[in-house]
Amino acid sequence: MMKLSIATVILTGLLFSQGSFADEKNNFSKVYKAYTQAQKAGDAEQTLKLAKQALTLGKVKFADDKENLTNLKFNLAAAYIDAREAQKAASLYKEIRKDYKAQHGEVSEPYLFVTLDLLDSYSKAGWPSIKYELKAKRASSLLNEVMSITKKLEKKEPARAVSNYYAVAKVLFNNPGMRGNYRSVVKFTEKARDKIVEQFGENDLKAIETRYLAGRLNMTKGRYNHAVENLETIITTIETELDTSHPYELASHAALIEAYEKLGQSDKSTTHCQAIGRMTPWQDDVDPTPLYRVNPSYPISYARNGRDGYTKMTFDISESGFVTNIKVTESSGELFSKESIAALEKWRYAPKFENGEAITAEGLEVQLDYKIEN
Repeated sequence: MMKLSIATVILTGLLFSQGSFADEKNNFSKVYKAYTQAQKAGDAEQTLKLAKQALTLGKVKFADDKENLTNLKFNLAAAYIDAREAQKAASLYKEIRKDYKAQHGEVSEPYLFVTLDLLDSYSKAGWPSIKYELKAKRASSLLNEVMSITKKLEKKEPARAVSNYYAVAKVLFNNPGMRGNYRSVVKFTEKARDKIVEQFGENDLKAIETRYLAGRLNMTKGRYNHAVENLETIITTIETELDTSHPYELASHAALIEAYEKLGQSDKSTTHCQAIGRMTPWQDDVDPTPLYRVNPSYPISYARNGRDGYTKMTFDISESGFVTNIKVTESSGELFSKESIAALEKWRYAPKFENGEAITAEGLEVQLDYKIEN
C-alpha cells in the first residue's frame, strides 16, 4: 500500500546533520544507508533484513527520540508488507498508532495514514489463526475511525482535505471491514469523488479513479443505475478529453456490461462488448473469457441424490457478443444439459474483430461442471 516516507525524509535529514552520526563506532549510519539502497533497488528480502537491524540499533541511538524511533518502526512495517508478511506488519502498525497518537493526536495525518496502513494490512494478511468475522469486525471499527478522522481533519486542515479523502477512499475499497458499512463507504467515496472533480476536473486521474471506485461500490450494493452514471462518465471523459488510453477504460467497459445486464438492458451492453473487442486482439489459440456470465442452477433432483456431473458444449459468439448456436456435445445428464444451455445463453463476450469489423467467432467450446461439496 502507501509507503509513507515520513521516516526516510526525517531520518535522512538528521543522520547527516548531526556529528554523532559520523562516529565510526556506531553502525547505525552504515546500516541505514544500506537499507535505503536496498529499498531503492527493490530488494525486498535485503530491505527487510536491514530494516530490522536499523530498528535494533535505533532503539539505542534514539532512546530519547520517540519521533525517529517511530519512523524506524514504520520502515520495518513497510518492509514486512513488501516481503508479504502482512501479519507482522499489522502488529507494528498497531504500535505505531500508539506512538503517533501520543506524538500527534488522533486527528492528525500521521495517525490517519498509519491507520490506513493497518487497514490495508488486514486486506493483505491471510490471518489463518483469526476468524474472518473477527478480522472484519476489527477492520470495520478502523474503517469508521478513518472516515471520522478525515472529516475532522477537513475542518482542521481544509487545504489537505482532497488529498486525504482520496487516500482514504482507495483503502476503503474492498477492505474486509466493508461488510455492513457499504452505505457509509459509498457516501464517503462519492464525497471524495465530488471534491476531486470540483478542484481538478473530470479528466484528472484521481477523479477517474474515485469515479470508478464509486461505480464498483454502487454495483456491489445493487445500485446499478448509480453505477452506470459513474462508469459512463469515465468512458465519455476518456474518449473526449484524454489523448491516450487509460487503465480504467477497459475496466469501466467490463463493469458496464454487467450493470446493463443486471438492469435487463442487453442492447446497451453490446456497445461495451464491442468496445472491448476493438481494444483487445482476438487470439485463436486462447479460449475467450466471458465478460458477463451466469452460473447454472443445480438440478434439484440431482442435488438431492448427490449426483455430480458436467456438460460440454460448442457455441458461436455473434458480432454483438451474444452466445449463439449452442450445441451439447457431451453430458452426464439431461437436466445438466438443460441448465447449462440456459446459463450459457446469458453469457456475453467481446466479439472477434477482423479488419476493424466485428465478425462471428465459430466453434468455441466450454465445459460446465457440477459438484456437490461435502
